[in-house]
Amino acid sequence: MLTGYVSTKSLLFVKANIESGSLPTIVLTIGMHAFGQFSRAQYDLVKEIAELLRDSNSGTVAICTAFPFHGKLYIFRCANRPQAALLGSSNLSGLDQSRQVFELDIEVEEEELLAELEMLHDDVRSKVTEDFLDWEPTKFKPSNLMAELPNTIVVFQEEVINVQNRIQTEYQLRLKCTPKSNMNVYHGKGRESKGTGLVRPRPWYEIEVIVSSLITSQTGYPTKRAFDVITDDGWKFRCKTSGDHAKNFRSEDNLEILGTWIKGRMEEAGKLNIGDVVTESHLTGYGRNYISLCSTDDRDLWFLSFKS
Repeated sequence: MLTGYVSTKSLLFVKANIESGSLPTIVLTIGMHAFGQFSRAQYDLVKEIAELLRDSNSGTVAICTAFPFHGKLYIFRCANRPQAALLGSSNLSGLDQSRQVFELDIEVEEEELLAELEMLHDDVRSKVTEDFLDWEPTKFKPSNLMAELPNTIVVFQEEVINVQNRIQTEYQLRLKCTPKSNMNVYHGKGRESKGTGLVRPRPWYEIEVIVSSLITSQTGYPTKRAFDVITDDGWKFRCKTSGDHAKNFRSEDNLEILGTWIKGRMEEAGKLNIGDVVTESHLTGYGRNYISLCSTDDRDLWFLSFKS
């Protein structure tokens, strides 16, 4: 397959299916990322997938280094012959069916056209790519994960300082590392569709912060309501508390916002790899095992910190 871009969600999907043995041989060519498009965390994940394919003798990953290749072509082979192909707008992220993005593709089954598409694929692989495991990027793009999420706002440093100066009470919310919940919801049971019974895996950046009743029972803790937070690194989004004793602390509407803010910072610090089971050792390496939720003189505005 030739694909312009790869997303973290798609790569995690591919990795999980390789590890479970449920995917056939994969020949993947990445077209755009050689030109400053990889974050450090994405590069490490693609490298892990390439090593898994190599070690299991089930495929290879190549990267286009001669020019940015934006085409998207997926060829499906059986008995050493091409049986069908998809040609269109879908990147590899099209594998992630939770994405609400309209794509347009055409299915090709005519033998003559399949032969031409396979020739194109082979030409690209042989003439303008390198084996991914033989290639190293010269630079990484800064992580921009928060900016890609809905309902997140960048704030100026002056506003961060202003809200810090208005702090009244700090509540330290411990980040728990149980294997399939809390920081590791991704590794737990997915969401089951009531209609079809299909189970959709949880996103990598979704987490749940379960707060001790010793904290939630303290005077002034926000109980079962929503409010704005401004973070120490200049983001603003909505959070809420819910559940028995207001034990659940999470981002409102999109559960990935809070997890992206926490896990993304650990990834940027080089203390967490995408797909890891988060442990206390990861948090120790980062330098902090809790987030600070701080009230201000405005009951609907709070300060959130995860500085290492």
